[in-house]
Amino acid sequence: MGPVLVTHKGRTFTVRSEPLSGQFTYNTVQNYLSNFAFHVGMVIGEPAAGKDIFNAVAVVGIEADPEEKAWRSLQSSIKDGARQLKDGPSGIVAIYYADPVRDFETLCPVPGRMRVFVGQLVDKFPHVGAVIMASEPDLQLPQTSDSGHVSVYYRKPWPFPNDFLSNESS
Repeated sequence: MGPVLVTHKGRTFTVRSEPLSGQFTYNTVQNYLSNFAFHVGMVIGEPAAGKDIFNAVAVVGIEADPEEKAWRSLQSSIKDGARQLKDGPSGIVAIYYADPVRDFETLCPVPGRMRVFVGQLVDKFPHVGAVIMASEPDLQLPQTSDSGHVSVYYRKPWPFPNDFLSNESS
């Protein structure tokens, strides 16, 4: 129990575990995790009497400082993608997160302003038509779909053909 510092590839994280008490269901497990500032968290429980009810045993999580590093990392990824697209037609920078990201707005220095911040960055690179961010689903939750979250931020007006990214094949 308690925090342990772990360094991996030059980044230091805190892995913390704490005992819990009470009960939770699949629908309320996120409430437990929202009480902690975890980058990735997991609640451990034992089956209790009743369908889909668990006795909480412990919470284990990785603490990172996403407010400090996430935007710089995202900004760096967009710039790297823009360099790859240089001297070509308008293209898309695709950024993939191996961890589940429930809300890409949390990566922004000012929550709720991701469109503005990405727009200001993309304005510097006229050959970047869009930025697509995608993440893995949170497979710890039983009702999780097979796909994670996706957000698309694009230059206005839409710099691609009208049927671009449509499900219809020509």
